[in-house]
Amino acid sequence: MSGLKSLLVAAAVAIALGLAAASWRYSGAKQTVAPSEPTNVTFGGPFTLVDHNGRSVTSQQFLGKYLIVFFGYTSCPAVCPTTLLTMSQALDQLGGEAKRIQPLFVSVDPERDTPKVLAEYVAQFDKRILGLTGSAAEVAAVARAFHVYYHKVPDDHGGYDIEHTATMYLMGPDGKFLMLIPPEASSRKIAMLLRERLNEVADELTEQEKP
Repeated sequence: MSGLKSLLVAAAVAIALGLAAASWRYSGAKQTVAPSEPTNVTFGGPFTLVDHNGRSVTSQQFLGKYLIVFFGYTSCPAVCPTTLLTMSQALDQLGGEAKRIQPLFVSVDPERDTPKVLAEYVAQFDKRILGLTGSAAEVAAVARAFHVYYHKVPDDHGGYDIEHTATMYLMGPDGKFLMLIPPEASSRKIAMLLRERLNEVADELTEQEKP
């Protein structure tokens, strides 16, 4: 782990511990669903956004890869940096298998989170994470598709924070929803869940190849 990443880990953990009680409100009702628990709710769907390189991207471009989708914003004090670091650590634990997974960080603060801001932000955590933004309407449409709650809360300095769902969403190579990953999941737990899914697909392919 680089020196910068180590400092980020320490800072994020300290902030998260200090704001632990407050951080629970960000995750909304979705955190109560166990990661492997079946659900009748449909998450995800087609979308068009702009990545942190300024390029227009659609959901179709990610077909063939697993997606870990997380909604947040770059000014988030604790939950977002902690989650992105945990996500990065989980990918590290997967080794070469991580190339089959594309992590997405969708900003719920398009007013402030321009592609340039997102690029600088995600670079602090992991180059594999792709930051996504768009117009307010485009972001709202994606949030609705994933049943993500977000709401501006004025602060004491004339600005605002954003309360938001902190659950991660795992989508399959076919674009279909697989599971919810709660915000309190450790990197080890996330890596285990991802490895299980990757192995399930490998086993299915092996069975199909049998005469």
